Amino acid sequence: MFILIHGAYHGGWCWSRIVDRLADAGEKALAPDLPGHGRDKGWLADQTMENYVGRVGELLLAAENPVTLVGHSMGGATALLAAARHPDKVKRIVYLTAYIPAPGESVSDGVRADPESHAQTSRTEIGGIKAVSVKAESLGPDFYQDATERDLGWVQDRVQLQSPAPFRHVCEYDPAVLAGIPKTAIICTLDRAIWPGHQRMMAERAGCNPILGIESGHSPFVTRPDELTEILLSLER
Repeated sequence: MFILIHGAYHGGWCWSRIVDRLADAGEKALAPDLPGHGRDKGWLADQTMENYVGRVGELLLAAENPVTLVGHSMGGATALLAAARHPDKVKRIVYLTAYIPAPGESVSDGVRADPESHAQTSRTEIGGIKAVSVKAESLGPDFYQDATERDLGWVQDRVQLQSPAPFRHVCEYDPAVLAGIPKTAIICTLDRAIWPGHQRMMAERAGCNPILGIESGHSPFVTRPDELTEILLSLER
């Protein structure tokens, strides 16, 4: 079974094409809305890394057999921390163009260390709660530059405000706990949100093997669903 973990600004909806394709291949996949995202009843105050990890942990504990975790972008940190908390429930971690913080680092540290990211965000405050959003002029060119107009419109209707709290969360974990879990990285070679070289550096540092490539921008679950599904299935064979 796969658990597909979305990144910032998104919800489980972004994985719908992958869930369908995996099901057609006989593989079960769950794509949960993390707290405060998608159709979850929570909102900005519920968007914390601890809540994210707790939501994934609930699914891991409910699974009969060890699961393959797939974390996209900021979801890479969520996958990492959930696996560190429940290592016996994780068969493999797949980092899809993901942030992979080292112990003591935050996702924000990874963002600041990326010399080539083109992602642009804006800050706001609603009801005393701080939030960030992807700038409208950045969503298409930097996150979905290889999407059709129809697909981009579908995404624009669904992306949402994001609390900055998960970005700032300092990831504390013992790498030795993760040592026995296979780790794969999928590098999106056309990514403008996370520079491919930065993706590879984090993947190599985390001990990912194999490190695979897909000719895609930041969001292949929308723009390259067939290729991404085939890669995920190949890891299960």
